[in-house]
Amino acid sequence: MRQLVVMLSLIVALMLFALPAYAESATDFEMSDSKGNSYTLSDLLEKNPFIVIDFWSVECKPCNLWLPSLKKITDKYKDNGVRLVIISQDTSLTQSKIEPFLRSMKIDNLVLLDPELEVSDQFNVTSIPTTLIIDKDLQIRYRHSGFVTGFEKEFETKLQEIIGYKAVEIVKEQPEEKSTSSSESKPESK
Repeated sequence: MRQLVVMLSLIVALMLFALPAYAESATDFEMSDSKGNSYTLSDLLEKNPFIVIDFWSVECKPCNLWLPSLKKITDKYKDNGVRLVIISQDTSLTQSKIEPFLRSMKIDNLVLLDPELEVSDQFNVTSIPTTLIIDKDLQIRYRHSGFVTGFEKEFETKLQEIIGYKAVEIVKEQPEEKSTSSSESKPESK
């Protein structure tokens, strides 16, 4: 009987984790950047229909491997309404390292501060990096935690799917072939 209960519990847990990420609703938040400017998620979504949020810390090695690739991918789709927002979990002990580090990586995206992990907790972020794609309807369309080399392609494909991106196919026009049928009239000879 105990084995049956354990088995059923595992099945229920797997089913819950297998739910698609787009079924999650995002809760609006208000956060500040290092200069004290305040931002809300809903305000950011008014200007950009897709916000990619990356929960990050300056001392997180996997975060720092993923962030340059994430910036490159999101920059590629700016014209499709995609904006990258970095949410830093750095505390007052490491916040002074954020700007110099990002500048050295040539990353100039908006960085919001979450030293008390309030927004991280609101979004159930338990490890970093955690990357979310949120649409204008405050729906979390994608969630991924961690980073391994090679993940970039999977993320870009998912982003394209979510934003409805279709690659433009260049079709070369084929030159018209001259007709050489035998029914063509030949000039009369006299």
